[in-house]
Amino acid sequence: MGIVQYLQVVLFVFSLTLSTEAQKKVTCQNFKFAIDDDVIHNQILEGHVFERLTVPNAIECHLKCKDDCLCVSMNYFPLSKENNCELNDANKDLEPAAMKWRQGGNYYDLVRSYTVKGGGKYAPEKHHCTNRCCRGNPCLNGGVCQEICDIHSTRFNCTCSKTYSGQRCEKMKHPRSCKDIAKNGASTSRKYDFYDSSNERFSVYCDLQSEPGFVWTLIQSLSLSKRNAFNYTGFGKNFEIDIEVNWNEFRLSLSQMQYLANHSTHLRATCNFSTDGLLYTDYARAKLAGHDIFGTWNTCQMYEYVNIRGIYCSNCTALTKQQEDVS
Repeated sequence: MGIVQYLQVVLFVFSLTLSTEAQKKVTCQNFKFAIDDDVIHNQILEGHVFERLTVPNAIECHLKCKDDCLCVSMNYFPLSKENNCELNDANKDLEPAAMKWRQGGNYYDLVRSYTVKGGGKYAPEKHHCTNRCCRGNPCLNGGVCQEICDIHSTRFNCTCSKTYSGQRCEKMKHPRSCKDIAKNGASTSRKYDFYDSSNERFSVYCDLQSEPGFVWTLIQSLSLSKRNAFNYTGFGKNFEIDIEVNWNEFRLSLSQMQYLANHSTHLRATCNFSTDGLLYTDYARAKLAGHDIFGTWNTCQMYEYVNIRGIYCSNCTALTKQQEDVS
């Protein structure tokens, strides 16, 4: 039988602003960690990790969780040497479906209890919860913080404004670009919905993975067999073809492209992206600043990088044409 290790941390928190005598009592927050008792072996909580750490043992993982008010449970991997401690912003009571089998992984709740001065049991209808988690206001974007003393719940709650959601009000309810989609926590390249300046919703393909440091929005895609339809239809002409992001024939409307251009810094052109991913052969990337992509031109344009059939240069110019529809 393994040796049971216990770690108990007690915080005494004083409330100075409450009016009733019962609510002026000291709230005592207790954390208990029994390494062999409070564990679920070979299971972890998936999809709620907000930080990964390297620690020497499970007790240190528990201390990291205790000290971060966002943490209410942890995944610990005793055989891993790096990133062996995962802090979760939910637990098995809040998200039971997130509990998954993982060989070698151990799940721990952040075990808490709350009492008041004199040893009485904390009662939310009688006592004011004070656990210090709202110090410094962890809520973002104008959210209002409220501390929670429920052993099965989160340790604080944020009341968000109408335009934000999430545990810390970190997510925009109406994202306006692929950059906002990424800020909301998305990491998979696929089709997403967001909203223009008139709060009209439309769908776009967001590339969130191919180039570190960049988030791209697909505005046009065509195959060689469809090139004649696009040859004399510059970006300044409304030529919307929306067929569920058909890589052979797709284009956003002019108003949608203009909106995206106002929220973007770069333009990129690639070949065979849907089948081969990002390749730096037959690739061009330029800053939008100083470029009117909706105009008509037949000039050398500045590029950060261009590679056409293996001939490439950086911070150079290349002849670029965009013509009006002459039909």
